[in-house]
Amino acid sequence: MEKIKLTYFNITRCGYYRFRDSALAFGGLSETLSDIKLWLNGKTLRQTKVFDPADGDSVFPVYISDLAIDAGTGDALLITWNETPTTAGGQVAAAAGDDPVGSVDVSLMDVPKGGIPGYPCFFLFIPSRSIVVTIRFDGQVHNGNPGLSRYIDDFLGKFSSHVVVVENDDGVRINGYVTVHGGEPQNVRPVYRSSQARVPGKLEWLIENRTQIRKLVRRDRLLAGVAPNYSRLQTIWNWFGITTPAVPHSGSVNFDFELDCSISEEQLDELVEFDALEHDKNKDIGFRMIGESGVIHWLSHVLVKQEIDIDVKRTHAGLTSANDLLKVLSNHRASILSIVPVE
Repeated sequence: MEKIKLTYFNITRCGYYRFRDSALAFGGLSETLSDIKLWLNGKTLRQTKVFDPADGDSVFPVYISDLAIDAGTGDALLITWNETPTTAGGQVAAAAGDDPVGSVDVSLMDVPKGGIPGYPCFFLFIPSRSIVVTIRFDGQVHNGNPGLSRYIDDFLGKFSSHVVVVENDDGVRINGYVTVHGGEPQNVRPVYRSSQARVPGKLEWLIENRTQIRKLVRRDRLLAGVAPNYSRLQTIWNWFGITTPAVPHSGSVNFDFELDCSISEEQLDELVEFDALEHDKNKDIGFRMIGESGVIHWLSHVLVKQEIDIDVKRTHAGLTSANDLLKVLSNHRASILSIVPVE
């Protein structure tokens, strides 16, 4: 059995929309997923890339390694492969995490010819409720949703069956979008947007009462065997004035701390986003309010998320079959949907 962490996102736009009109003109989530699956047929992983990041872009190239759709429910399980950066020579750099600052050794490892260094991310789409659920296995840090959003947005704009392309002297350009093949291009634009699902009322209450926040509370668990966490644990010991701490090399350490502060609305938004990415039953961010002794308002109670145990086979690199994972999750479908707010 493996424990997975689920974070829920509402899909607010997916398809083609007339300018300054929020109503869907054509397309839609189910159709887009089917369109992607048809487009993937016969492609290699490298051929599934739909965008190249611009200079300074925080999202690296994203590929699709697998996609399965349930014919009965319309639910879909999509697995992306998210590329990680390499050196100018095409190598992956790894720093020795236990080396002291100022004397860090870096090793360079060759990427196999034709290889794409990266990591997988997993997404469950439930079109009937217009949601996508990010799935994180133990050890996964990123849920991959920013890359997914960029991918679908670019797919709709460049590669879907609604795209009309024409050839010219410079190659190929997009000439608009049609409802059906051979139709007249429509005055529409492709859009995919999602936002984190939130428990109705709770975040609004925090925003309205943020001026009453007097302390920021952080609860965390650090795995001592992970290099960055080992350094953090050393820093924590140093705060106590101990310069040569006996930091464990394995196991985990639970801790929490409080910080006197005032929070702006922008900072509150950043904390909500950060907590969603960090979600773990042993990790949380909370607030103490003026006049409420002993009460902590935890952000884990604001975002829609949960943890469940599933039985699925994965490779040593963390991959699994989209079809197998979709079948396993279908057995938990009622539980997954039970916490989705009804709008």
